[in-house]
Amino acid sequence: MLGASFAICAAVLADLGRIVTHGDDPRGALAYAPLNADTRIRAIVSELSQAQAAHLDRVARLAERGTELHRADGRFDSILGILAHERGAVEAARAHFETALAKQPAERQALRHLLVYDVTSGDYERAARHARRLTVRSGGWGDQRQAVLAMAAIDEGRRALIEAFASDDRARSGLISAVMREKGPMVASEMVLAFHEKGVDGLGGSIGAISRRLIREGQLEAALILDRVTLARDRPAPTGFVNNDTFAYRPTGSAFDWRTQGQRGVALDWVGQRAPDAEPPEVTASFVRIGFLNTPLRLDNLTQMLVMRPGAHRLEVMARSQDLSGPAPISVILGCTNGTELATIPLDPIASQWQRFETDFEVPETGCAAQRIHLTNGFVPLSWSARYSGALDIARIQIVRTR
Repeated sequence: MLGASFAICAAVLADLGRIVTHGDDPRGALAYAPLNADTRIRAIVSELSQAQAAHLDRVARLAERGTELHRADGRFDSILGILAHERGAVEAARAHFETALAKQPAERQALRHLLVYDVTSGDYERAARHARRLTVRSGGWGDQRQAVLAMAAIDEGRRALIEAFASDDRARSGLISAVMREKGPMVASEMVLAFHEKGVDGLGGSIGAISRRLIREGQLEAALILDRVTLARDRPAPTGFVNNDTFAYRPTGSAFDWRTQGQRGVALDWVGQRAPDAEPPEVTASFVRIGFLNTPLRLDNLTQMLVMRPGAHRLEVMARSQDLSGPAPISVILGCTNGTELATIPLDPIASQWQRFETDFEVPETGCAAQRIHLTNGFVPLSWSARYSGALDIARIQIVRTR
């Protein structure tokens, strides 16, 4: 009986999944078009589906003839490699796969089999290069996924993957996502930290996904460490409990940075230049503008996860209005992630000049390991007579410890 390799061959080699359907006569077609490579591949797939030794001999003859007629087509060498692999002739199989790659560097069957061979022999650098090439050019790892993930769990294998995937954003993101799904967020976190140490940028999406998964699994400290260690190189470390408290930088995607969501009736914009009337002097050169598009809405946006120690704190907000009108004030609300509210600052009344709002609050000793801060207008009726228009500018949201 055929092994798993033949099933893979039948599914992949037939020109991206173009498998023979009932009523086809691939052998008859080959008789009419013996020089057509795809016709020969379909004939081979038909023979493989028979799963009998006589048919395997015919497969070998068809593939050998294919290597003679189509010298630049590596698929026929891969078929010979699969046949040799099934016989247990690993060295002969490897030679066929190497020949296939020499002809076609992205030949997926050759890459997938050589990937497993190289992982088994401990040649992780070569295996990592095969894995990256499969990710970028040849439709993924297929049944060799576990071999790649096994590498990610080994120090030497992980280093090889870091080196091979560092320069390709899409391939790197796919690798990290697969590692997190199969090996868990801690292994994925170690991989992200290694990419960061290597100087790789563009990790924000992966960091955010991993940190949120860690938080869901109760590993809050690990999530916070990942966020702080991988802080963008052009960003200073947070001076208080709120990250990016002056909105000087675009959100990274981390759970511990500002997160926004698309919401009908709201337009958020990071403004990077200081306004001429930016007074008092505490206002920095940047702010976030929340524009309202004259529609009814229930605002729940501009969110950040925090980790504060128990004790007394002060929440400070610097904001101004640009012809803001609506049925209820916009508020900055801080609460524990279990729903317990800690502090609320209604931005009302608010003028066109910068104003400071503040309130003191206490973080309890228990039951509030993590906190969430966000903007909301409460439960305003969604009525056309209760619309919001104008804009709200926020230059700072800061939390300081008072004792």
